[in-house]
Amino acid sequence: MVERLRGDVIWDMNRYVLCCCLAAFLPTLALAQFSAFGGASNDRGTDVATDAKGNVYVAMTFQGNVDFDKGPAENIRFSLGDSTDPMAVDVAVLKYSADLTLQWVITFGSPGYDVVHSLRIAPNGDVVIAGSIGGTVYDLDPSDTVRALFGHAGRDAFVARYSSDGQYRWAWSFGDAETDPTVEAQFDEAFDCDIDARGNVYLTGAFSGEIDFDPLSDPVNGFFASTTAAMDVWFASFAEDGSFRWARAVGGIGRDEGHGIRVHNGDVIVAGCFSAAIDVDLSENVHECVSNGGTDAFIARYDSALAVRWTTSFGSAGSDDQVRVGCLDVSASGEASISGEFGGSVDLDRGPAVVRLISKGQDDVFYVRYAPDSSIVRSFNVGGAGNDRADRLRVDTDGNVYITGGFQTVADFDPGSGVLSLQAGGVNGAYNAFIAKYSVDGAARWATSFGSAVSGEEFVTEGCGLAVDDINGVWVTGSFVDAIDIDPGATKFFLRSSGKDDAFLLHYEPNGGLNLGQMTSVQDGDDDNSNVLQRALRGEYHYAIYTVDGRNVDATLRQMQRGIYYVVVHVDQSVRTIPIMIR
Repeated sequence: MVERLRGDVIWDMNRYVLCCCLAAFLPTLALAQFSAFGGASNDRGTDVATDAKGNVYVAMTFQGNVDFDKGPAENIRFSLGDSTDPMAVDVAVLKYSADLTLQWVITFGSPGYDVVHSLRIAPNGDVVIAGSIGGTVYDLDPSDTVRALFGHAGRDAFVARYSSDGQYRWAWSFGDAETDPTVEAQFDEAFDCDIDARGNVYLTGAFSGEIDFDPLSDPVNGFFASTTAAMDVWFASFAEDGSFRWARAVGGIGRDEGHGIRVHNGDVIVAGCFSAAIDVDLSENVHECVSNGGTDAFIARYDSALAVRWTTSFGSAGSDDQVRVGCLDVSASGEASISGEFGGSVDLDRGPAVVRLISKGQDDVFYVRYAPDSSIVRSFNVGGAGNDRADRLRVDTDGNVYITGGFQTVADFDPGSGVLSLQAGGVNGAYNAFIAKYSVDGAARWATSFGSAVSGEEFVTEGCGLAVDDINGVWVTGSFVDAIDIDPGATKFFLRSSGKDDAFLLHYEPNGGLNLGQMTSVQDGDDDNSNVLQRALRGEYHYAIYTVDGRNVDATLRQMQRGIYYVVVHVDQSVRTIPIMIR
């Protein structure tokens, strides 16, 4: 049956996607494995992780009041900071079951900028988060017990650990008061974390001034002072119970930051950026890297006694090159992969050999994989004429590499002789998000992108967090503005923001297709649903329309744009919820 709607839009029941009816006023997220969440202010997904049971954990920043339950229930939380100040955001950590039913949500914050940069799952199921706080956090404990985390003016680094059911275990903060709380170069940050098989936590970040990682005992072992007024790299470890194990700091006269940390068979691998020169050796020996200009990327590998195995760096004279936050991962065989951004021409090999990458535009995304002995196994760069950057990298058990981030204009994500070109929807500097998968030998498997048709570099849609599940499906979180089409295929699946920036959570299949959960086509679906929709079209039933994230749509079925919606139809004495996809 085909019925013509307004304009050139066609109502064709064979072009809809339906799934089973629900006996609730609104459906849960079990129906489709993607969502948007946020309020009227700035909200952003910052990292995502999965556990062995398929549960999904998301960290995000939020402002104002946000309902984190997209089903019929409400779970509204309020941020502490001023919602008119874009830098006053709070932290939210959410756990979903495998079918994306909300299990719990933890929120906390200070009057300043609070963010989780890294979220990891321990072998026992505990949730570890690391980031920065913009002042004293008055309560990190979701129970009736109040547990404060003390911060200073500017930002302090923090780490917190919760059980798999969301119960508080422990938390620490590190830093000092900045002489000028508005100067980013004076902030103390935790940028990445990892967990070994025994549950020990490893952290890295940057600090200026003084920092103490062992406040409960003799401060000598955990106390450091930065070498200059600029930032230094720190990395530290805490036991499963939160007790201090060790901490180290390295740096020079410039800006030095630890952006990634991983452990493998006792080795500790740290990566990030530096300027001027940096000596990564923790002994009296010298293992120095010298910048070519601006900031350069570095990676260093230490043994279990924290003696340097090797270090290397690269960069160009005219740009800031770096391993970006969370863009370090290690394979089962111990090969370390890094990604980030670079501009111009760089030589990856610090020896006599030359392994050169040349950017296609302003900044490109780079990828390098190192063997345990520091030899380069694979390297490439992708991008276009604009600024392109990686914001998260993961390696699956088969050695495939997944990268997400942001790009401008048009970018080619195939590092080989082929072309895998993606077009940004925004113009004049607006960023679009991308997700790309590469095989162990560096071949492009697939890439997809999404963004809004907006103008201006202040409009940023980007992938910030990435996780790979047990079947090599990809979870991505980040932020978006306006409306985005999240389907890499010919169909149009729109998410629409409710404010300035909203957070998103998407799941893609191993082949790059958007995961639609339990959705099936109408040909294989419930014929009664089709009949109900047709009778609703004819005005026989009262109905309301909702987006996938639970907002009411002020339109009729005849006025719907392309996308996925839920139609709540009042049939006699019952309420029927029918998901539909308009192509």
